[in-house]
Parts: sequence; C-alpha cells; structure tokens
Amino acid sequence: MIRVNEIEIPESQIFSEMQYYPSASQEDAQFKATEALIIEEVLRQRAIELSLISEGDSLDEEVSDILLDKEISYPKATDEACRTYYHSNQERFKSFPFLAVRHILLKAAPDDLEMRETSKAQAQMLIEQLTHSPEMFAELAKNYSACTSKDVNGELGQIDKGQTVPEFESQLVRYSEG
Repeated sequence: MIRVNEIEIPESQIFSEMQYYPSASQEDAQFKATEALIIEEVLRQRAIELSLISEGDSLDEEVSDILLDKEISYPKATDEACRTYYHSNQERFKSFPFLAVRHILLKAAPDDLEMRETSKAQAQMLIEQLTHSPEMFAELAKNYSACTSKDVNGELGQIDKGQTVPEFESQLVRYSEG
C-alpha cells in the first residue's frame, strides 16, 4: 500500500496507470507508474493548500502549470551569460548538416580485380571530365551510373547522418567542409 501524507494510492490505480509506462519488465512499469502517481498526489495536495483546487478535485494540466509557475523560480540568464555558455559549448550546438547529394556509381565486385581496375579508370576519366565541365554531371550520371538515381540525374536528395554507409558519409562530410 502506498500513502502520500495519509492519502492512499490504491493498487488498482497503480495497475491502471502502468499502461502508460511500457517497460522491459512489469516491475519497472509498476515502479514508474507508482512514482508518477506519488508526484501527482504531492502536487494535488499542494494545489489544495494554495486554494487552487478544492479537496476531492483532481489535478489537471492547467492547475499543474499554475502550481509549478507559483512554486518554482527559474533563474534568468543574462545575454552575456548565454553568450559565454554558447562560446564555451559550441560543439553542443552543432548538428550533422543536411547535404544535397548526387553521385555516379560505378560497380565492381570486390573479388573482380579486372572490373575494379576498369571502373577505377572510368572514375578517373569521369572526374577529369567533371573538373573541366561540371555542368555535364547529369548527362554523365545518366550514361555511366549503375544506380537507379541515374534516372534523376544522379540525385540522391538530402542526406542526414546515418542514412548511408559510414565510408560514404565520411567523404560527404569531408567534401562539404571543403
């Protein structure tokens, strides 16, 4: 039996609340549900003390917000403190860039050394052509790529972290950082 300042939280209420806390074990779900109900009861009792609700009323979100605004003071950060924090923690404010990517895929099986050499020579030829005429990319993708993206000029769309193999992703980031 759970009591919060002499108010009992029935076991049936805990079991009913458990559905909102999916967990690896029933024990963990029961613990989380019990914890939530205890916190809710403490807040409900404080709301009664402050005459925000009457005895027997339940705590709703609006009353909870009013109660928390009354009871909790939040420190006010100055612009200078924010700037200092930002400059001291810049890595926390960076994210993987969305990159608009297009490619020409030349395929060769890992164990087909002859085809790998042929594809490597073809890749070097394509790089040379694109170095002199980058506007030819779409045409070259249509003619040489072994990827279905050749039908859309080699466009892969926007790529986010984890959407491609790590080797390709690291090259994208390296290239994008220039």
